[in-house]
Amino acid sequence: MIPIYIIIVSLFLWILNYFFPSRNAGVGLRFPGAFRTLKQWQKLQSRFYIIIITSNILILLYSFVANTSDEKIIVYSIVSVIFSGLISFFSTFKR
Repeated sequence: MIPIYIIIVSLFLWILNYFFPSRNAGVGLRFPGAFRTLKQWQKLQSRFYIIIITSNILILLYSFVANTSDEKIIVYSIVSVIFSGLISFFSTFKR
């Protein structure tokens, strides 16, 4: 099932982000208005991975309860990744 793979990859990336936050900091720090420090970029990435993990656990539990097709589960997982990115990105502008 695709949600399990997404959860595993997200957990791995979340752990990498926790221990090695500067591995992709060059991308985040190119947006100086939103991310002035490495800590802000690390916080945004952590929020993104937590939302992905939580939503895909819910999708996985839903797939066990309801008899849904694999195509719907894949679409739900892809949509959850897109919405997780949008939620975590736009939450930086709520100040």
